[in-house]
Amino acid sequence: MKAIALAILGVTALAAMPASAQPANTCFSMREFQTWKAPDAHTIYVKVAVNHFYRLDLASDCAELKMPGVHLVTKSRGSDQVCDALDWDISASTRQFGQPGGTEMKCIVKTMTPMSAAEVAAIPPKFRP
Repeated sequence: MKAIALAILGVTALAAMPASAQPANTCFSMREFQTWKAPDAHTIYVKVAVNHFYRLDLASDCAELKMPGVHLVTKSRGSDQVCDALDWDISASTRQFGQPGGTEMKCIVKTMTPMSAAEVAAIPPKFRP
């Protein structure tokens, strides 16, 4: 009985929260992925759709992110929906299509954080996606 009362209380409290304080649905289709920039070897800023931005913090350094001519290789397994860090399967690659050589490094995403307009504005222009 206590569990039911606590569940009802939790749902009531969530409904009473202002819309801006409620958790946002962070899922998007990989087809909406637009562009990215990496200010360092363990952070990637991504732009999704028209004006949604996310910060990806990596589990370890992905040195290839800072190489000239690098691009991200994204893969999806099954659904192309990205809802959290575990849905990302990315590598930083210097390989050019149809060309021999280059390198590719797996980049493990630890956290994916939606960014507010103020947070995006605070990113230095050369690192803003």
